[in-house]
Amino acid sequence: MTLRELAEAVGISAPFLSDIEHGRRQTNEYDALAKALDVPVDELKALDGRVPAELKAWLAQNPQLVSLLKDLRDSGMPIPLEALRATLKKPRS
Repeated sequence: MTLRELAEAVGISAPFLSDIEHGRRQTNEYDALAKALDVPVDELKALDGRVPAELKAWLAQNPQLVSLLKDLRDSGMPIPLEALRATLKKPRS
């Protein structure tokens, strides 16, 4: 779905939607956005304002990571965050 298609489905302009995406504006159109994106509205609200812009950009450049993160969440297993951080801090050879 393109930005314009999503904006049309929600009933807002594409530039306004782009501003929302980049954190420059806020919206209360959660229900319409969630419906158009086919995601639970609570999941959408949980993302609003909590994800730093640089992380949003990185995820946008690596969309496969979103699926991986959802799989991790849905697995019900604890995620060893400290072990992952330690792995990232090790020098690469």
